[in-house]
Amino acid sequence: MGYSVAVASAILFTSLLLCFSFIYMGINFSIDAVERGFTENLSLRDAKLHTQVVVYAANLSIPESEIMLLNEGSTEIRTSTINILVNGVIVTQNLTISVDGKPTEFWYPGEYLKIQMSNLTAMPGKIKIVTGNGCYALI
Repeated sequence: MGYSVAVASAILFTSLLLCFSFIYMGINFSIDAVERGFTENLSLRDAKLHTQVVVYAANLSIPESEIMLLNEGSTEIRTSTINILVNGVIVTQNLTISVDGKPTEFWYPGEYLKIQMSNLTAMPGKIKIVTGNGCYALI
């Protein structure tokens, strides 16, 4: 009787140890995911605080419009993450985006971004330029 109780308790304690190790791994993974999300949220907020986009000049007409923006913040902006909304609709075609006259991937502080929209059928009423981190400029 003593031997079977010892074996049964050893099996029970081993299974409990195994069960708690899975519970610990799940809790640890969840805490790590929350911490990573919190860190990403803080870095996004920090980038948003240091980003300022100002409309320098705008020439809105049919069939082509041109907008000049100035990066007055202290962070660089990827030009591939810039979205242009014309009257609430995202425009993806017939766009030319250049920084200081050259097509490039990054828009650094103090540089001018030029957006040219062609083949417009109607006069754009409201234009919103949104950067990748959520900052925007309205025209």
